[in-house]
Amino acid sequence: MANKKLLDKETEEKIQELTASSLAELQGSCYWVEMDEDYFADLRKRFNASEDEIGPRKFKTFINKDLPIYMIVIPAGRLHNQDKVVQYYHTIVEDLHLGECNGSYELVTEDDLISKYNINYSGNEQTVR
Repeated sequence: MANKKLLDKETEEKIQELTASSLAELQGSCYWVEMDEDYFADLRKRFNASEDEIGPRKFKTFINKDLPIYMIVIPAGRLHNQDKVVQYYHTIVEDLHLGECNGSYELVTEDDLISKYNINYSGNEQTVR
């Protein structure tokens, strides 16, 4: 078990090192291109995929019925967690009452999204409180 924790720590440190290196390369010396419909059409053609498989990320926005809080929820992808596939979401929350530039970001699982915010993004069979 100790070896696994050490390996996980080493892996995490390597990931952080590679991420920092990649971000350093991007700083001011790269060229960004908008991922427009032409870009996605080319990918679909190259990979023989449909619009459901390749395309811009769709997101949903929510507003709290009782509080002036606005949330953007963006699907982040799926990961295998032992025997289960777990869906993750990016959440960006703004307090509309403050009226200033504000917000917070969190990466949450589908279960977290339902239990913390009572949002069932996918509309699957899970019961929303």
